[in-house]
Amino acid sequence: MLSRWPRASRILRFAGLLIWNALIALFGTKMFTSPFASVFSNRPLELYTVKADAVCAAAALFVGCFAYSRWRQEPAKWVWLLGLCWFGQRASLWWLEQTDVPGTIRHNICWEMCGTGEDLDATRFAEWAGYTLPFVLTSFYSLGAFGYSRLIDRFDSARRKRLQTSR
Repeated sequence: MLSRWPRASRILRFAGLLIWNALIALFGTKMFTSPFASVFSNRPLELYTVKADAVCAAAALFVGCFAYSRWRQEPAKWVWLLGLCWFGQRASLWWLEQTDVPGTIRHNICWEMCGTGEDLDATRFAEWAGYTLPFVLTSFYSLGAFGYSRLIDRFDSARRKRLQTSR
């Protein structure tokens, strides 16, 4: 019975750190990019969403690198799964809500939820901001953490190799 507690505590710790890193990915990135929001004009709205995605993705990559370099938490590499689940549940609900009209083709889910298109309205913009953007932020945050960990692993292995050859 006591042997199960360390495993449960590791799982709870991982889940807590995963949620903590997701919050950093979402809110930390938004705090980092909010001063740049006035740089882009919001007209046309389609172009604004593309610019915001690019700036937020770059910021999330930087924040992911910084957070991993600071705390070295393994769950930072897996935050993208939370973003994927959040996006996937809404995309699947959206897909199920669609009705087939004879003679028409269903739109692509990415087209509907990416915030672009000729008929961008408040509802589609809210879908983009509420589901697509968090998926982009969590994905690039994890990419930054994973990239930094691989870079550090490469430098550490090269340093160990140099130390071994110098002895």
